[in-house]
Parts: sequence; structure tokens; C-alpha cells
Amino acid sequence: MKVIGSGRWAAEPFRVVAFLVLANLPFWLLSTQYFVLRPVVNSDVFIALAFWTVSAPLGALALGVVWAIDGLQSLSLAYHFRSVLEFAQGIRFGGDLTWLDFLSPSLLAACALIAMAMTGICRLFWRWRPRWMPMVVIAGVLIAADVANGSGLVPWLGRDNFLVPANINGSPGMNLVVTTITAKERASRPLQKLPPDGAPDIVDWAGRHGGNVLVVIVESLGQHQDRGIQDWLSARLVDDAIRSRWQVMQDQAPFAGSTTDGELRILCRLGGHYTRLSQSTAADCLPQRLARVGYETYGLHGFSSSMFDRKNWWPAIGLQHLSFGETMPADMLKCGGAFRGICDTAMVDRVEPLLTGERRLVYLLTLNTHMPLTPIALPADLVALCAGQQVGEAVCQLTGQLGVLFSRLNHLLRDVSQPPLVMVVGDHSPPFLGQAQRSQYATSAVPRYVMVPK
Repeated sequence: MKVIGSGRWAAEPFRVVAFLVLANLPFWLLSTQYFVLRPVVNSDVFIALAFWTVSAPLGALALGVVWAIDGLQSLSLAYHFRSVLEFAQGIRFGGDLTWLDFLSPSLLAACALIAMAMTGICRLFWRWRPRWMPMVVIAGVLIAADVANGSGLVPWLGRDNFLVPANINGSPGMNLVVTTITAKERASRPLQKLPPDGAPDIVDWAGRHGGNVLVVIVESLGQHQDRGIQDWLSARLVDDAIRSRWQVMQDQAPFAGSTTDGELRILCRLGGHYTRLSQSTAADCLPQRLARVGYETYGLHGFSSSMFDRKNWWPAIGLQHLSFGETMPADMLKCGGAFRGICDTAMVDRVEPLLTGERRLVYLLTLNTHMPLTPIALPADLVALCAGQQVGEAVCQLTGQLGVLFSRLNHLLRDVSQPPLVMVVGDHSPPFLGQAQRSQYATSAVPRYVMVPK
């Protein structure tokens, strides 16, 4: 086999270009099937080339780090985290997860592709020592192309006037460095007060009627683009029996960020990370506002209280009585894989007696539709609908599992003696890694159901 660098068959600039192409090729291939949000060319590969000038082992190690940061950037955005740093900080809660359930044929195939790419690069370039001048020239050409395209960070060119709809050249590593350096400064900023989004004023309603309030934030409840799929799901929650007792408003609410962002958005009308909550900003959250007018407030979640520090900041926003997975009876039914906890249907059962009291806010954060899903048997009508609309097995599974939750909520509301004001809303769109599945959902809005007692 001919080894690049052992002969003079190629000029040095072509060797640099070949290295760049092979180093970016795995992500180009992955982006054809999976959610990969990155520049066309990851300029951090030049760092690996710089190490390669010293020794191939150092260069290969640097390339592995470059790839890891590149992959983490796409994963963090796929799961709706605002940055790689925020995603990495979430790993500290990994002790609550069942990691083996994240393994899948597609993940193993992606790992095999990365391993093959590294093996190929090492075999081709092991004896080659790059020269600095071609590297500098080619890096300059990429930067110039990026700036000319409008995707470079040059203020007077603007960032949205792309000649080609792509970020030609960029540095995920630099993004990570900048977010790390500015993390302390950003943490000191107050949370952003969000503008009205069409939701009713629950506190005003509570002050006039004094009835109970039920808020359910549903994990991965996204707005599907197909009307038939969305209607099938809505019908599990809202039927004639519900409409006879409630005035139902069904619309879409804007979203940005991960689940905790969704909680702050819905409960507090705040934008940002929960670690930036302060006593003054928490005072405007729905639980605190209702508590000040005599409501008892309850928060329920079928997973660990330590996950994203909810045992600390839920009381801060005014939730007085907390129920988490570890506080539930040991014999309660458990569901899920990687995020295994109390079944959402069992948590709905825990809600029912709480609504028999007066002047209560009950907040339920669901769990079981967290990715990756554990498959369940699906009803025949949904299977037929999914086949007809060609949505695929994964989307059909999510729809079916959301349907189970919605059906149980429907039964709860049918049985309750005094109808509460109800809000059921998604936290974010489903974080599917596959492009085919992810593209089926709205990218910035989630379904919202508001039911006001007649």
C-alpha cells in the first residue's frame, strides 16, 4: 500500500486538503442520516495537524479530542441544551441513568465509522510531517470563504445574509473555550422575563374562582407536522366528555432549551438556566404567586430529586409539597429504560386525590417519553395511521406512549368532582437524533392545551 509521505507523488497543499477532507468526512456522512449541526469544515482539525508536525501519535490524540468536541456540540444541541458546557455539566447527574439503554445499532455504527476513519488517517499519514506554510495558506482561504459567504463573525457583513446556506468554516473548540470563559459572567446575569405567549392568567382566574389548578409539562411533547398524527394524539386527551365541562383552548407555545428551560418558561415566564434563579425572580413564579393567595402547592416527578437539582430549586419557586421517584412506595410500577422511574400513569394516579382538596396547585412533570424510548405495544388504529402517513416506527412509538399518558389524564379529568383549570404543554420537541424523525416536528413550538372550567 502506498503511504502518503513516503514518496513525492503529491504536493504538500494537496496532502493538507486530503487530511482535512478525511478528518471531516465522518461527520459529513453522519449528517446525511443524523442531526449534525456543525460548520462544513471544522477548523480545529488544523490543531491536530499542528500536533502532527511533532509526531503522529500526538496528532492522532489531538484529532480524537477535536472529534469528541465536534460530536458533543451536535449532541448538546440535539438534546436542546444551549451549549456544550451546559450539556457536559449535566453529565454529573449520570449516576441516575441506565447508560446501557443508550446503546443502539445506529450508535455502534457511528462509533465504527469514527474508528475506521481514524484507522485510515493513521495508515495514510503516519509518516507524514505537515509543513506550516501550506496549512496557514489553506486556513486563510477557508476563513476568507467563510467571511465572503457571510457566515464568518464579521459584524458589518451580518450573520444571516449567506451566499451559500451553510457555515463554511468554524471552530467548535473555540465555542467551548468562549462559553467556558464567559460562564461565570453569564451566570451573574438575571433571568430574562419573557413576553406573554397567549397563555391565560392563571393567578387572575384563581383569584376570581378559587378552584384547583393542574399543570402538566410533558416530556418530548412536540408539534407534529402531520395533522392526522397530531389529531390522533389530541383525541386521547380532549373528547366530548371533556368539552362538556371545560372550555378547551388548543394552540402552540414557543419553546427554547431543554426541560428545565421549559419549566422556567411555563411556571415562571423566565428564560435562562435554573442555576440563575434568585429570590427576587422566583417570587414571580406561579407556585409562589398562588401560595401568596392561599394555595397549597404540590410538585410531582417520577424520577430522582437530584436530577437537575430539582430538590433545591423547586421549593425556591414555591412548590411546598414534593414527591419524587425515591419518595414513592417501593411497589409502584416503574417504566422506561435509560431514565427509568415511576410510570407516568402511576404518577397521574397520585395526582387524583390531591385534586379533591381546595385551592391547590398540582404540578406534574412527566418522564417516560424521554429518549431513548422503551417500545410498547401500539393500538391497531395508530399503527395503521403511522403506516399510511409513513412517519416511521420511532415517531409512532412516541405518539403511542404520549397517547397512553393522555388517555390516563382524560380519565382523571372525567372522574374529578370539581373541575380544575388545566394546562398540558410540552417542554420541547422530541430530541430524535435521526433527521427523518426530527424533521417531522416544529422546531420552535410545542402543543399546549388549556382547559378552563365552564
